[in-house]
Amino acid sequence: MRAGLLNQPIEIYKPSVTVNEVGEQVTTYILYRETKARIVYNRQSVGNYNGDVTAPVQKQIEVRIYNDVTEYDRILLGGRYYVVTEVETDEQTRCKRVTITEVNE
Repeated sequence: MRAGLLNQPIEIYKPSVTVNEVGEQVTTYILYRETKARIVYNRQSVGNYNGDVTAPVQKQIEVRIYNDVTEYDRILLGGRYYVVTEVETDEQTRCKRVTITEVNE
């Protein structure tokens, strides 16, 4: 990966599961790392979810290969949270291509 391509600041959040006083599992996300990424492309498709027509925003970003990103993580990019849906490792360019979908909460 060439220098200077990673120009978007992102934050990677890892899930932490705790049990509250009534025995319910509660998932919170804890900041793991602040790093830089490159947006490769945006893809948007319209879907019908529970009778509501929405257009979830999908993006693909690239980060350095040493960043520990899994499908359970969340990413903060441009003030919006995204769920990681797919992670591909490219050994030749020493990067990870991460497909993310905007969280609709």
